[in-house]
Amino acid sequence: MLFTISFFIIDFFIAKDKKERIKILKTTFIVGIVCLIAFFAAIFAHSILKGEGNIIEGIKKIYTEDYLRRTGFTGNAHEFTGVSKVSIESTFLQTISRYFAWKTPIVTGIQGKYFKKMLVLVALILLYDLIRKKENAFRDIIMLIIFLSVTFSWFIFGKAHSYVHTHMNYVLWYFGFIQMCLYLIVQFAIRIIDKIIYIVKEKKKIAS
Repeated sequence: MLFTISFFIIDFFIAKDKKERIKILKTTFIVGIVCLIAFFAAIFAHSILKGEGNIIEGIKKIYTEDYLRRTGFTGNAHEFTGVSKVSIESTFLQTISRYFAWKTPIVTGIQGKYFKKMLVLVALILLYDLIRKKENAFRDIIMLIIFLSVTFSWFIFGKAHSYVHTHMNYVLWYFGFIQMCLYLIVQFAIRIIDKIIYIVKEKKKIAS
């Protein structure tokens, strides 16, 4: 749901016209309501399966077996054992830190060990663009922050789940954040290449 409305949130921050912002808010609200309806429909369908036809029993199982065991907002660690207990007792920082140590490629050709360096490079690019007052620098920062928030939302709200399921929850980085990082790096590289080409051409003109 957060990823679905993230683009509207970005538009809201970069929109300059008040009427346009109001329109964006209305759209965000409508889409958000549709997402919630879909979520509760999924809960309803899942509760039938979990409760073997008994919806109330299914909801109870979802609450005890999924919500209490997989979120970061429960004090019931003593009710669980093994990895479930460890995941509930883990801190948010411990959980999030697990997602900065990649063992697989970020994308084909870029190994996971470069992830932290990529983040530093992106931060430097944004800082450079701000100092140089580049057009759309504010938009780029807003997009990166929103997509990062979408990723972190499940690392935080589903802390226990994220602590255990690192093999699958890495996909959350791809809810806009990785794409935005690569976009900024490629865009910056193109700008540098264009500048070098321009300088070379100017030198040739002067020499001729």
